[in-house]
Amino acid sequence: MKEFYLKKNNNNEILFFYRYRFKDSISKEEWIKSINENKTLNKKDSQKTFKELLLFLNIKNKIIHKLDDVEITVWKGNEYKITRIKMKNDKKSMNDMKFSISDDNYICTENIIYIINKNNNINERLL
Repeated sequence: MKEFYLKKNNNNEILFFYRYRFKDSISKEEWIKSINENKTLNKKDSQKTFKELLLFLNIKNKIIHKLDDVEITVWKGNEYKITRIKMKNDKKSMNDMKFSISDDNYICTENIIYIINKNNNINERLL
């Protein structure tokens, strides 16, 4: 099973953490705690952690859709997809938004939202 943890660093950049969860793995809470306590991990490069996540999820397709001042990008893999919603207009802020997505596999900054979820349609997995 794959697990994810998305967090902001001190520069308000998003860091992407991931792992395979096995029966003898530590709990997700302990894993998150160990990440938060490790100052070296928190200094990682946001773009590098995102590229590593794309490789981990075996992402094959990227779709970009622009609508007025909103850009929606979807990266699709066999099992998971990542959605990024980016506001081009800096005057609109999306801080502290909440979604009804299981496992809290999303994060929101001032103008970007990232969501990681499973492909829930069998046809999506066949693409």
